[in-house]
Amino acid sequence: MNSDNRKMKEIVATAYHPTLAAAAQQGNLFNLHSACPSTARHSQVKQILNNPLSSASLLTFIDQADYNSVPTDIKDQIEDIKRTNAIHNERVRRELEGLMEKTAMRLKEKEVELHQKVAENAELERVMMHYRTEVERLQMTVRYLEQFVNVQARPGLQEGKATSQCSETGKEDEQIFMAVRLDCRNCKREMATVMLWPCRHVCLCRRCDDDLRVMFCPVCCLLKNGSLEVFLPPSEY
Repeated sequence: MNSDNRKMKEIVATAYHPTLAAAAQQGNLFNLHSACPSTARHSQVKQILNNPLSSASLLTFIDQADYNSVPTDIKDQIEDIKRTNAIHNERVRRELEGLMEKTAMRLKEKEVELHQKVAENAELERVMMHYRTEVERLQMTVRYLEQFVNVQARPGLQEGKATSQCSETGKEDEQIFMAVRLDCRNCKREMATVMLWPCRHVCLCRRCDDDLRVMFCPVCCLLKNGSLEVFLPPSEY
């Protein structure tokens, strides 16, 4: 009865395992008419062991009762397969852990580089703002110096002009009064009609007074804090 059950199990197992079925077709592994059950069983196990692709099927195919009846050399081969699988699994696990560790380290390095780039960009923006402010300050200084030079050179030019006029006209009646035209000290085109505070110099036209860039008096270079438009008598020239 036990022999018949074992034969039935072998037939069913061969039907569900393609490797065993191929081995049975090639070598008549399950020749139930000419071989005894134990010999056929051992031959089947040897065929599986000779095929590395079917070693995993062997471990699941042999139950505990059959395993006890397997010869010692077959058992040793099965244990070797188990140890080989365990070693392979351990090697794969270590390789995966090493790969994950290297990947995490690389990501950490990239994160540090990113923080460094962000800090460098912030520093560059700060330096750029500093130089932009410095350029604006230098431009204001240049405008102030230009106005100062114009103020210093204006009296000399006026004296030269007056001397030239006196030499051309000669000595005339000192009692004759001439109308005076006050030119804008900034644009030098319009007539000056605005008095600046607190210096009280009438030296700017209305347009230059409204110009926010003109912050200092062209005559004394004093910072203006107010202005007042005045009406002068019309000029005759």
